[in-house]
Amino acid sequence: MIVRTRLVKFGAAAGAAAAGLAILAGPSASAATETVQAYSGSFGFNIGGVTHQEFATECSNTFSGPVTSGGGSGSVVASIDKFTVDHCDQGVSVTVNALPWTFKGQNVNNGGFFTVEGIDVNITTANGTCRYTGSGTGGQQFPPTTYDFRGTLTRQSGGCGGDEQISFDAPIESVFIQGS
Repeated sequence: MIVRTRLVKFGAAAGAAAAGLAILAGPSASAATETVQAYSGSFGFNIGGVTHQEFATECSNTFSGPVTSGGGSGSVVASIDKFTVDHCDQGVSVTVNALPWTFKGQNVNNGGFFTVEGIDVNITTANGTCRYTGSGTGGQQFPPTTYDFRGTLTRQSGGCGGDEQISFDAPIESVFIQGS
């Protein structure tokens, strides 16, 4: 009887330890270690319709976030939790309102395509600040991880003098899944 009681106690302890390890492990190892990384290249991140100048405002941008499903070279979803636009000319600045944004991609490390949904920024010019929201898409520009990232943002507030809808374009955006 004593041996049976000890075996039952040992079995319960081993089961609890295994459950604890499973909780610590969390999601699959590949999704937990992969991140999407992006930055604009030498042609910058252009924002048209903000200042009504002859040329679009040029900035640089970066974004990144953890892969939440999929991974490797296939279909991937990521949560963009870092996004910056800086070094803008023409006195323009861009700040993020709300993160995360959703990144959805297919074959990102091998010349596929991607979308970024939920973009929500404040754009400040000499005339004031306006909130813009929208989305963007990226299609392969130069293989394997250079994309033309572009989209349209719609003004959600007045007071900045910007157009109702503005466009953005990063003709040389390096985008890749790291850790895959």
